[in-house]
Amino acid sequence: MAAVLRAVTAAAAQWKPKRLVFGGGGARVTVYNYALQQLEATGMLTDVREYWGTSAGALFAALLSLTGASAAKLRTLVWTTDFKQFRNLDVKNLLNIQTTWGVDDGTKLTAEVERLFEAMEPGSSRKTLADLPALHTVVADVTLRETVVLSSKTYPTLRAVDAVRASMALPLYLQPFRCPVDGHIMVDGGLRANFPWDLLPADAVAESMGFAVEKEEIPPPLTFTEYIFTMIHHEAAPRNRVLRGAFPTQILWFKTPPFPAWFSRFQAEDYTLVDAISAEAYEAWLLVRPYESKTVQGDSSHPRETSETPVPCAPLNTLQAVSPAHHTGESSDSPSPATTPSRDASPPQSLHTQPPSRRWSV
Repeated sequence: MAAVLRAVTAAAAQWKPKRLVFGGGGARVTVYNYALQQLEATGMLTDVREYWGTSAGALFAALLSLTGASAAKLRTLVWTTDFKQFRNLDVKNLLNIQTTWGVDDGTKLTAEVERLFEAMEPGSSRKTLADLPALHTVVADVTLRETVVLSSKTYPTLRAVDAVRASMALPLYLQPFRCPVDGHIMVDGGLRANFPWDLLPADAVAESMGFAVEKEEIPPPLTFTEYIFTMIHHEAAPRNRVLRGAFPTQILWFKTPPFPAWFSRFQAEDYTLVDAISAEAYEAWLLVRPYESKTVQGDSSHPRETSETPVPCAPLNTLQAVSPAHHTGESSDSPSPATTPSRDASPPQSLHTQPPSRRWSV
C-alpha cells in the first residue's frame, strides 16, 4: 500500500491547484492540517495564488495568504493555540440580547486572530484586504440579505483581521460584525455558504482544490447549541453530497471529528485523532485523483516509483509552544501539547470510536 501511495502521489503532483477553498466547521477544521502539510511537502501547493474560506476556514485561508506562510507553520500555530482564548462570553450580553444580538462581543476573538496573524508574519495584523489580494473571505451580509465575498476588489480598505472576524460571527453566539466601511451588518458566512465552492468564478473551478468537513449521517440536535448549528447549516449536507459527486477529484472530504465545532479543550490524544482523520482523507484523495502514470519501460503494470514521496509531519511531541507568555499565562518554553497532562480522565480515542465516557466540554 505504501508503494502505491508513493507512486500515486508523484503522479498526482502533475496537477497543481491555483486556489484553495476551505469550508467552515469551528474547531473541526483542524483536520485540514495534516493533509495540507503533506500536499505542501510533495510540491502540490507551489502554484497556489488564491485562498478562499468561510468561518474558521476563513482563518486558515487568511493565515496561508500571508508572506512567509506555510502549512507546516500553520499546523504548529494551530496545535499550540489555546482555543479558550477565542471566547469572551458575558452573561450581561445574554440578559440584554435584544440590544447586544450576541452573548460574546468578539473582542477576544479579534485579539486572538491578530495574535495568529502576527505569529505567522510580524506586522500583518494591520494589513488590509488590498494588501492581501489572494484572500477571499465569505460572510452573510444581513443588510443586503446576500452572501458576500470580502476581497481586495470588494472591500480593499477593510482590515483582513476584521474580514475573518466577520466571517466567524456565528449568529446569537457572537455579536454581528458592523463593517466600518459601509455600516453593513455581517455574520458567519456559513449561514449561506459554509463551503464556498459554488462562489468560485466558473473558469476558476477546474484550477481549485477544496477542503470540507462532512458528516455521513446528521443526527437531530440534542442541545441548544446543536440546534443553532443545525438551523444555520441545514442546507450544507445535501449540497455537499452534490459536490462530492460532481467534483470527486478536486475536493478532500474529511470525516467529522467526534467533538463539537465549539470544542476548545484539546488533549494530546485529540491531536492524534485529528491527524489520523486528515491522513485518511488525504490518502483517499490520492487514490481517486486522475493522473497519467509513468511506467517502467517494458512493464506497464507497475507505476514508476519516484522520489516525490509524502513527507511525514513532525511528531506531535516535537512541536514547541509558540504562544507568547501573555497569551496563556505560561512561559514560551512550556510543554508541547503532547506532553501536557490530560484535563479529564477519559481514555484515548481511536479514529472511529468515540469513548462513551468522554466529556466534550467547551
